[in-house]
Amino acid sequence: MSRKASFAWYSLLALSLASMGCPKKEEADTDKADEGAKSKGKKAKKGDDDDKKGDDDDKGKKAKKGDDDDKGKKAKKGDDDDKAADDDKSAKKGDDDKKADDTGAPLSVELEGKKYEFKYGHAKPSNDDIDITLSTEKLPCDKWKVSDDGFTLEFHIGPGTDGKFFAGNKVGTQLYWNSPTRKFKRSFAYAYETGLTMSSFKLESGEKVKGTLEFDALYSDFSDPTKKAAYKGAGKFEVDLCSSNNDYKTLKALPAAGSDDVAGSWGTDKFQSKVAYAYVSKDAYSKEAYVREIYFFENDKVACDKYMKSETLKTEKYLSITGIGGTGEKHKWEGEQPAEGHFTVPVAGKDMGKSHWLHTGRVVVKLDTVAYKLGAKISGTVTAKTAAGNYDGEGAFSGKFEAKICNEPW
Repeated sequence: MSRKASFAWYSLLALSLASMGCPKKEEADTDKADEGAKSKGKKAKKGDDDDKKGDDDDKGKKAKKGDDDDKGKKAKKGDDDDKAADDDKSAKKGDDDKKADDTGAPLSVELEGKKYEFKYGHAKPSNDDIDITLSTEKLPCDKWKVSDDGFTLEFHIGPGTDGKFFAGNKVGTQLYWNSPTRKFKRSFAYAYETGLTMSSFKLESGEKVKGTLEFDALYSDFSDPTKKAAYKGAGKFEVDLCSSNNDYKTLKALPAAGSDDVAGSWGTDKFQSKVAYAYVSKDAYSKEAYVREIYFFENDKVACDKYMKSETLKTEKYLSITGIGGTGEKHKWEGEQPAEGHFTVPVAGKDMGKSHWLHTGRVVVKLDTVAYKLGAKISGTVTAKTAAGNYDGEGAFSGKFEAKICNEPW
């Protein structure tokens, strides 16, 4: 009950008692009650004034709080807008450039217990791909070798199906390390042991070729397993693109894979795949399972348990794809991956057919399913095309496939 309501009720009670002829003592009490009521009235009025003042204060506080909240919301909105704008810029930059994260440390490598930094190098174009050589000392475009104290790492990367050299997508590619004076127990890492992410660049002399590289390989002596060695590295690199003899004209994008079964030709030799098999293996040192090779045969009578036999390989026309990146159990990368291959045509009266090499960077494979067990199936697409003017003739193959695994990885 409010103070005003309380005052009115007491007043009404007092008037009612007075009109009923109460004793004088009670009248005196009533007078006192009247005086008390008046006093209460004053207090009530004061309370109402205080309440009004409090209400006004509250309104002022609320108004001030509202203003502050509005200011805070606006400030927050401004911060959020700035953040959104920054995010939009970052997203746009990533979409436009598809750049690798080049904010990390320079490529640091450990080879048989000793560490090296590969801060230098160059990128030299060939007819088929770009040969990137990283080094521990300066290596301008007019030099191939480092001094006796230097070390190099070398890998190749082709244009891919978008002509951007797989920029923005982690891929596997075979890697080699070398020294003019030091002999290593092992001098390479397979494509399933590496991870390379290229940044976008233009095919112009002097352009910066950048990216990140990681790899992890092992060695152990089969006669003495206690003798082991490790080869690993991770970090960013940046080198100059060297000039091209043909203005980079052969480094065009490969055609996208077709939607029909794998087919193609090399010169006048046509090919249509009727059956495909996948060969899986395990690394001899790390025991990591990976897809080693995929075979495509024109003869659908080639059996799963016979396709690797020498009598089959010397009498059948087939396409084999190997060196596929990103197929290792521990190094499984998604999307299109570089590879290499051979197209082989049997020659009457000879033990081996005529084999044509599809260079590293001239083959692109995309695996939709990856498996390592006997009887399982691997599916995906492949596209391959030689560079114009290839010394061994020109060939192209493309299509989808499903390959059955015919062996247990060993």
